Amino acid sequence: MREAGVVSLNIRMVRECYQMMDLMEKQDFVFTQEDKRILLGYAFHQQDLDCVHDAVIHIAAVREKEKSQGNLEAGIIEQYAIRGESELQERIKEYIIQLEVANINQEIANQLLVKILQDKNVDYELDRMLEELRKREDEKKKENEAVRR
Repeated sequence: MREAGVVSLNIRMVRECYQMMDLMEKQDFVFTQEDKRILLGYAFHQQDLDCVHDAVIHIAAVREKEKSQGNLEAGIIEQYAIRGESELQERIKEYIIQLEVANINQEIANQLLVKILQDKNVDYELDRMLEELRKREDEKKKENEAVRR
């Protein structure tokens, strides 16, 4: 049972990392796809949220500095890369991270859909659609939990 708790913690760290990068991008900070991949992998292996936030802020600051002064430290992101995993472990980790990012994006899309429907006064359809979305999310959560085990 301890392993399920660790995976749950790891997914929480991935979610926190993703949301922080998203928030910083909304404030015009830039992360490359490689930055995101490595930072999400780094977050997956962390248990301290402050370490995850520090890494995201560090890379955002480096990228911001690069914008004004050119390519300063091309390999700086590599310090957050996790080494020593087998190919299978790496693929499983990437799959879990992709699944969590997809879940986050699905939640965002659902929230946007609810807002649009409420703005258009589609309340009679909204209740039915919300119930259907909740059922789908519950099914996905159960499916994800089964995959994690």
